[in-house]
Amino acid sequence: MNKVKVASVAVAMTVLGLGLAACGNQTSKDSAPKDTSSKVVSTSNANSTSSASAAASSSTSSTATSTPKDTALDNKTVGVMVALLENPDWFKEYLSSGTMHYGSNYNSPEVQGFNYLTTNGDQLSYIFFKQEGNNVIIKQWTDEGADMVAHGHYETTTVSLDRLKQDYYVTDAQKAEVQGYVNELKE
Repeated sequence: MNKVKVASVAVAMTVLGLGLAACGNQTSKDSAPKDTSSKVVSTSNANSTSSASAAASSSTSSTATSTPKDTALDNKTVGVMVALLENPDWFKEYLSSGTMHYGSNYNSPEVQGFNYLTTNGDQLSYIFFKQEGNNVIIKQWTDEGADMVAHGHYETTTVSLDRLKQDYYVTDAQKAEVQGYVNELKE
């Protein structure tokens, strides 16, 4: 086989793999559960100020040999990558139904200056994020341990922008996928 045919087959297999992965186990939720496998976590309650931090190591595997280029990404692009990290099934489900929205300047002191993605439901349907240098701070409301959603608290995690890029924004196919999601966001 010549190089062009090999490259075409590799691209086709990658696209097919992405399609199959997208058809995997999807759940219907109006909340965004957390994946805390590789993030720093701190919590704050609206009624009291308490914080706990836990650091976990992250191991990222990638078949790509190139590293992300230092290109500035807009807030929507960063938000899409955050949603893909935090809860890809929730994000894709509501994006495809046309109910995933992007916004900024949410009227709450706890998330002042943060951008967000939301399905416009209760507090559980928001992912807040803010880029500070190479770090992306993520805040999500959790009602875990509370008797009702309103008695929950924000859970804060931090991930590096480099990690988001490495996981979701290296290859042309990844960039096209992320940009497609950005284009579908409502404002």
